[in-house]
Amino acid sequence: MPKVSVVTPAYNAEKTIANALNSILNQIEQDFELIIVDDGSTDNTEEAVMQFKDKRIIYYKTHHQGLVGARNFGNGLTNTDVIAIMDADDLSFPRRLEVCLKEIEKGADVVVHGAYTNFWDSQYNCITRSYIPPGNPKDLEALKKGQHLTGWPVFRKEVWTKKPFRYETQYAYDYSMHVDWIMSGYKYSAIDEALYEYVRHQNSASQVFEKDGRRAESMQKIKEILKEYAKS
Repeated sequence: MPKVSVVTPAYNAEKTIANALNSILNQIEQDFELIIVDDGSTDNTEEAVMQFKDKRIIYYKTHHQGLVGARNFGNGLTNTDVIAIMDADDLSFPRRLEVCLKEIEKGADVVVHGAYTNFWDSQYNCITRSYIPPGNPKDLEALKKGQHLTGWPVFRKEVWTKKPFRYETQYAYDYSMHVDWIMSGYKYSAIDEALYEYVRHQNSASQVFEKDGRRAESMQKIKEILKEYAKS
C-alpha cells in the first residue's frame, strides 16, 4: 500500500493538468498513488492525462457532478490511510508530500501548509505572486469569522470518512471542511512553508464561484453550521 493518495478532480483541464501531474511525479516522496477524477470533461483532459505512462496514475471519468462530488468520489477510491488534495491547475512543490507525511507520522490528523498564490492581474498585464500562510487552527474566533486556513490540506483518510466534504456547502467546501474537522476535535499541524502553488485565473472555480454569488450562498450555510456546533 502506498504511503499517500493524491486526489485530483479535473474538469476541462487539458491546458493545466500536465503541469499539475508533473509536480506530483517530481515529489521527493515517491511512494504514492495519483487518482484523477475526470468530472465529465468535454475537452481533451483525458488525452492530456493518458500521455503519462506512470502506473501510479489511476484515471476515472464520471458524469459531471461538481467539485465536491468528484472529490468525495476520488477519496472513496483511495487505497491508503492518508490523502492529499491536489487541484488540476495548481502545483505541488517537491517537498510537499515528504514534509506533510512526517507531520502525520508525528500524530497529526490534518496538515495545513503555506502556498504561493499565482494570479494573472489583468489590470497591469502581469502575474502577481504572494505568500499565503497556513493559518492558525487553534484560533476559533478566526474560524467563526471566515476561512483563514489554507484549502489544500493533507489528512488521514479516517477524518474524511467520518466528516466528508459537504454537498450543501460545495462552493465553499474548503471552509466547511475545516469547520467540521476542527469542531470535531481533530489534531492539526500548521507548516509555515510554501509547499504549494495556488494558480488563480479567470476560469478558476474559486473565481467563478465568487463572481456569480454561489460561494456567498455556501458561506451563509456555513454560518448556520457554526451555530449548530455552538449549541452542542
